[in-house]
Order: sequence, then C-alpha cells, then structure tokens
Amino acid sequence: MQVSSDYMTYMVPDLYRTVRSFPDGRRNCYTLGPLQGSNYLIGARFMYGNYDGVNSIPKFNVYIGVNFWMQVELSAADFRLFPELIYAPPTTTDYIYVCLVNIDQGTPFISALELRPLNNSVYKSQSGSLSRQNQYDVGGTKDDMSYILKEDKYDSIWTFLPQCGFQDWEFFSENVAINPANTGAYKIPSIVLSTAAKPLYANDSLVCSWNSTDPMAVVYMFWHFAEIEEVGLNDTREFQIYMSGNFSSGPISPRYLEAQMIASPATPLNGSTFWFSINKTSRSTLPPILNAVEFYTQISLPQSATNDEDVEAIVDVKRNYRVEKVWQGDPCLPAYPWDGLTCSSNDSYSSPRIISVDLSLSALTGNIPPSLLNLTSLIFLNLSNNGLTGTIPEFLAELPSLKVIDLSRNRLTGSVPRALTAKLNNGLLTLSLGNNPNLCTSDPCEKKQNKKNREYKLLVPLVSLASLFLIVLMTVAVFCACKLKRRRGTHYFHLTVLCCFFFSLIWTNGLILLK
Repeated sequence: MQVSSDYMTYMVPDLYRTVRSFPDGRRNCYTLGPLQGSNYLIGARFMYGNYDGVNSIPKFNVYIGVNFWMQVELSAADFRLFPELIYAPPTTTDYIYVCLVNIDQGTPFISALELRPLNNSVYKSQSGSLSRQNQYDVGGTKDDMSYILKEDKYDSIWTFLPQCGFQDWEFFSENVAINPANTGAYKIPSIVLSTAAKPLYANDSLVCSWNSTDPMAVVYMFWHFAEIEEVGLNDTREFQIYMSGNFSSGPISPRYLEAQMIASPATPLNGSTFWFSINKTSRSTLPPILNAVEFYTQISLPQSATNDEDVEAIVDVKRNYRVEKVWQGDPCLPAYPWDGLTCSSNDSYSSPRIISVDLSLSALTGNIPPSLLNLTSLIFLNLSNNGLTGTIPEFLAELPSLKVIDLSRNRLTGSVPRALTAKLNNGLLTLSLGNNPNLCTSDPCEKKQNKKNREYKLLVPLVSLASLFLIVLMTVAVFCACKLKRRRGTHYFHLTVLCCFFFSLIWTNGLILLK
C-alpha cells in the first residue's frame, strides 16, 4: 500500500514509500529463518505517510521473539523511524519472530523489515541484545543529516554528528580510499572513514555527551579510527579514550588508511548524563581524531518462549487441520496467545504451557491427531461442532491434567475407550459426546454388538449346511428329470429343469434375507 503522494518527495527513500498494515488480529508476526549460531542485524523501518487517508498516526508495540523491543510512536506523518537490533537467536529455536501487537491505538503497519547476518566476532554483548541508538559519520556534512550509503553492506542509517561538547570541533576529509580488506570485521564504509573530526585547538580534547531518558540504561560504545592524513616523520598522533563509568582505553595510534575499532564494555549509566572524552597523550604532537562512532544500549530479553513440546504439538495440529485462524509466532507470547488457546501464567524463568485448546466451529475434518498427547499440561479440550471422523483415541485418557473434553456434534464412530469411561465414572473428567450418530456411548450398545456378533457366527454354519443341501437336492432333481425324459419326452424334461431353477432361486433369496 503506497503512502500519500504528499509524502513522496525525492528525499524519501523507496523503502519508505509503501507500507503493509495489519488490521486483523491482535498480533501479527514475521517469521524469519536464520542460520543457527549467528548474530543478526534486524532493521525495521516505519513511516506513516497517511497511507490510509485517515491522517491519524497509530501507536503499537513491536516484539522480538516473545520479548518487548519497542513502542512505535511517530511524531509526524513524514517522520521516519529506523530502529535496529543486533540479535543472537536462542539455540533452541529455528526461527526469529518479529511481531507487531495492536494496543487499541490504531492499526499497526511497517514500511520494511531487514535481516542481515553479522560476523560473530563483532558487536558482542554480555547479555541480551544491542539496540542501535545511532551511527555517527563524524566528518559528514550537515546537508546529509541521515542517509544510507550504497557502500554499506548492511544498509545502515548514518547520521551527521553535530558538535556535542564544550570545545569546538574541526571536521575534515581527505580524498583517500581505505581498502575494504583493511576495514576490519566491522566493515565500516570507506567513505565514512575518509572523514573525521579533531579539536579546533591542538591541545583540546574531543568531548561528547548525551542526556539519556533511561538513567538505568546499559551502554556500549564502538569508536572507529583511521589515519587519513599523512603524518610527518617527526609527528605523532596518540590519544586515550575516557568514558563515564570509569572506562578508559589507550594509548591509541591509528595507522594510515587502516581501520581500527575500540569497544567499551557494558557500562551502566547510573544517571541521566553519558559522556566520553578523547584526549591526546603527553608524547603526541598531533590532536586526537575520530572518524565514526556507534552508540548502543543493551536490551534485556528475559522472557522464556512456550514449552518446546507444546509448540511442536500445536504446530502439528495447525498443519494437520489447516487451521485458518491467525496463528503466528509463539503460541503463548507475546501479549496475546493464539486465538483459541489459553496458556499458564509464568515468570521470566519458566516457559508457559498450553492448558486449553478450543477449536470448536473451526471446520476441522479427519481423525483426532495423536500430537495432542504431547500437550501434557492440557486441562480443557474443545473440538465440538466440526466434521471429525474415526474413533475416539485411547491416548486422551493418558493426558494427566485433562479435566474437560467436548467432542459433541461431530461424525465420530466406534465406542468410547474404557479408560475415559472410568475417569468419567470416577468424577475425574467431564465428557461431552452428544450428536455423534454413529458413536456407541454406553455398555448396552457394546453388549448388543457382541450379541449380534454371536448370532452372525451361528448363522454362518447354518447357511453353509443349507447351501450344501440345495446342491444335493438339485443334483437329485436333474437325475430324476433325465430318467423321466426317457419315459415321457423332452417337454416334460424342460418343465422339470425349469421348476428346479425357480426352486433354487427362491431358496437362495431366502438365504440372503436370512443373512
């Protein structure tokens, strides 16, 4: 769906010119299939652009897996939001779910979603994931406040870094190209590294500070350096980095046209202000420089996904029955379980369990699937008002927590398993089986069936003896007819054979009716 033409200016990148909206369902998820053991850069793009003509900007939540990522709240119709997350999928899952959750403040939408593998040696966090706050091209120009570089293999958004300290900065660039082989594992584009900043006065430092909206945030910084000026034989550029939280690194002396990265450890803010300072050492004759800097905060992902066996079982039910409900992402989380499911409440350290499955009036056909046996915490099962066939499986009696079963208004056949009947009689189970015309639901029905089987077994030898008697009778009749032929002629013979034929026909039909 295209955004309004009012917002399709030449400055708006193509990936913001269309959106996909999700008016149906509380939770809609993208399912991404990553490689195991890899880190990924997940990038989402949002611009409302009055795509629906309503001119009302929605607000909604976004989750990564089963954990909260962010709330999308745009300040204007042309405001572009581009959050990025460095994420390592759990080893227990084959998928990454990115879910948009409706919070009753407008229809969720998205402009673009990107998944890119990363070198596992870069952007490491002590726990959780890293949310990219900004990537600053320090020597960029004010005309390019934010942009995507074609040289950037990750299509990251680079932003001009305004003066953010007390000292004046001098921005400069050199017409040089840094060999991609020398950009290190982080693959910072050469065009970014070929620009830099230094203090306007040689003895000053490069100081930068921000005010954080989250005083409890945990910060990671990544500084990128490359010497782009030819340093004289008698000159030295050497500096150290200091950061709030008592972090320091150095001395650092960048090499000519080679990228170098310095990363901070996880640093709690413990306040509202965050800062770093790059200071020249006492032996340095040149001021410090900075080519690029990246600013991340740590996102905790404490919530456990739904129990693996429960997920496998309910996905098998979905596949076998071709359930048409909006079943996407994790069955129980985030925010809302799949339609028709109820899950146990849980803390962050234990996986939720599926305790109720209600698929009544869902146009289900076929047998009751054996995968339900793996829902070992199931308490309530409702498969009524469908077109289920076959017998009631014995395994339903093996589910230890199951208290209520409703299989009414289907086309089930056979008899009720004795184990289920025993649970019913002992008050351990509520069982609804009405309106299954071919289902035997009581002991008299079973006794009647056994009586019918005994009568059939008695009838088979009687029919066999009667058939043998008929063959003997017909043989005798034909023999007698031949004798009469010699005495009374052909006409009488034909009449006798015809009588034998009608006699045998009547006898055979009688046996058929008897059966």
